[in-house]
Amino acid sequence: MILTLLLSVSIITAACSSNSAKEHAGHTSNSSVFMHVHGLGYSGDGERLFVPVHHGLSVYEGGAWNEVPGEKHDYMGFAPIDKGFYSSGHPAPGSDYKDPLGIVKSTDEGVSLEILSLEGEVDFHGLAASFRDHTIYVLNPGPNSIMEEGGLYYSLDETKTWTRSNMEGVTDPITAFAVHPTDGSIIALGTTTGAYLSNDYGQSFTKVSMDESVTALAISDDGDLLIGTEEADAPLVELYVESGQIIEIDIPLDSEDAIYYMAINPVNPSEITVATANKNIYLTPDNGTTWKQIADNGEMINE
Repeated sequence: MILTLLLSVSIITAACSSNSAKEHAGHTSNSSVFMHVHGLGYSGDGERLFVPVHHGLSVYEGGAWNEVPGEKHDYMGFAPIDKGFYSSGHPAPGSDYKDPLGIVKSTDEGVSLEILSLEGEVDFHGLAASFRDHTIYVLNPGPNSIMEEGGLYYSLDETKTWTRSNMEGVTDPITAFAVHPTDGSIIALGTTTGAYLSNDYGQSFTKVSMDESVTALAISDDGDLLIGTEEADAPLVELYVESGQIIEIDIPLDSEDAIYYMAINPVNPSEITVATANKNIYLTPDNGTTWKQIADNGEMINE
């Protein structure tokens, strides 16, 4: 099955290094506007929000934006974990890394990178990881030196070996995916016709939502789903998987906008952040009862 990735992939709640970004960035960001948003992820202590913004990482902490030092790589498939992050993308101008990056890992908030696999071969826009058990999934666009064909693959050993998932039950184009934060065998896929859930590393999937087009996904520690949709009257819903109950979450989103990324705070799961197609970023501390906007059309908002 050849997979079509229509939208940038949404990643579940994730974390970067538990070392404070203040060790690396003690100044308010000099670049107040970002060109793109390529993901979202919280730090392990839940205090900081990391956003890959085409030229490196920006971090939101304590009501203010800062830049993380280091080379300004164009991270794609940004997948934070409890002790760092995995990513793909393109190296910064003048960098010694090959283009594309393949799959890389950082444990110091992007100051340095460890090349894991496929450097100079593949730019994985579709890459996700389990926050705590570090299972890595990729949507492989085509044959490479390790993977013989396109499709969904997973690795349990940080890219040393890969297994191709059969994806039984899914035939529509994939628009988003997310991995359970503690159980890497559980993966959710968003498609143009709804959300699907697997508990066997993507070998088989069951449809769990209505027929809406999914734009973003996140999985909570309890295994429930946050789903971003293209429905103007219900752009964000929460699906309780066991009961099948769906609750709409109010969000001040323009009808012409759509959620592309979501992150759940790993320490305080009532705090959720979403990023949109129009580069707006909203944060709720109380599971959607109230929201504050921290980026407006790519312009960072400091308190």
